[in-house]
Parts: sequence; structure tokens; C-alpha cells
Amino acid sequence: MKTGCLFAVIAMVGTVLIGLPLSFLIQYLFPSLQNLDSYKLGELIGRIAWFFAFVAFIVGWIRQANRKRFEEPKIPELSKPENLQPIDYSKLSELYDDDRKP
Repeated sequence: MKTGCLFAVIAMVGTVLIGLPLSFLIQYLFPSLQNLDSYKLGELIGRIAWFFAFVAFIVGWIRQANRKRFEEPKIPELSKPENLQPIDYSKLSELYDDDRKP
């Protein structure tokens, strides 16, 4: 959810920052659009920004959900066994000899 909101804010700010200079450029290149008042232009840029923000929110939300789903579970470190002594194989026959007489 946090990633989706971040994407939405970035898309909103980016659309406004790109939309304002682009609107002046379009009015300069197409003189027939100069009669567009600033209220209609602001409303148009705002609607485009909200649309891009919504799409960016959905994309960010899905990306975050996929990232959590495919994250590998963390395995805790196994503790080492205590009191391990090296095995002296030469003494095994003495310790576990069943043929000994009591």
C-alpha cells in the first residue's frame, strides 16, 4: 500500500510538472487553442493527473504484493551443539566390546 501511494504521488506531481509547460507549448504551436481559458486547462491537467495517479497506485500496489509473495522465508541460524569432543576410534572396541568377560 505504501509503494502504491508513493507511485501515485510521483505520478501526480510528474503529470502536473509536465502538463503545465506542455500546455503552454501546445497553445503556442496551435494558435486555435489559445481561446482555452486557464480553468478548463487546469481541469484537464487535473483529470489526467488523477488518472495517472490511480494507474500508478494500482501498479505500485501489485508490485508490492508480488514482492512480498516471492520473498524467501528467512531461516533462523541453527545453534551449534555443545560439548562436542573428537571421537577416538581406537578406544571404541574397548568401550563397546560385548565379548568382554565381567
